[in-house]
Amino acid sequence: MAFNFAGLRVLVTAGPTWTPVDRVRVLTSVFSGETGLRLARHFQGLGADVTLLMGPGRAKYTTDDWTSMRIHQFFYFEELKDLLETECSLHRWDLILHSSAVSDFTAAEVRPGKTSSKRGFNLKLVPTPKLVDAMRAAQPDAFMVKFKLQVGLTDRRLHTIALRSLHASSADLIVANNLDEVAGEQHRTFVINPDGDSAPCATKKELCDKLTESIAKSLSKRKLKTAKKKS
Repeated sequence: MAFNFAGLRVLVTAGPTWTPVDRVRVLTSVFSGETGLRLARHFQGLGADVTLLMGPGRAKYTTDDWTSMRIHQFFYFEELKDLLETECSLHRWDLILHSSAVSDFTAAEVRPGKTSSKRGFNLKLVPTPKLVDAMRAAQPDAFMVKFKLQVGLTDRRLHTIALRSLHASSADLIVANNLDEVAGEQHRTFVINPDGDSAPCATKKELCDKLTESIAKSLSKRKLKTAKKKS
């Protein structure tokens, strides 16, 4: 289905976040931010006005990235939280792709200075707020794509958990993937809509293409409904 992405305001989050343990140590994850960067480039190539919020991953920028889209770098969870609050209050986003591997936990108490490495210590963790839910509340009209990664699950179980997560955040689509099936360009994922329909993808390129197709179909339907209401 033909759909013109030119001029659409697109917000992409990518990469991991840090949460502090002490002044020099952090908790983080293994994710690189490459998928989010690829998606940002893809939609910029379709003519969208893209803003990328990128965490401290291993994905490599190019000069073209910096000139073709707005990029804000962050490191800590709180920095991403502040960026999202600012971006979601200042701008109306047409499309949000929340692919960032946001920290699920933070230290209950951050130790001052540098903790001695000569002895072990116990670390109490507490859950972090769900940034995707805050984004949805701030941007109720944006088309939101959520990402859900699990480890070692069957496709059926992954699908069930992802669909539940989609509805919990009132997302429009969710990309479900299994860490065991991510290796460079090979990236097996499922693009799932609120009805539970699933489009499988085998590579990052295929994910970009099928995600674009699914978004285009949904936005075209929205545009048609809006036009009918006005007529």
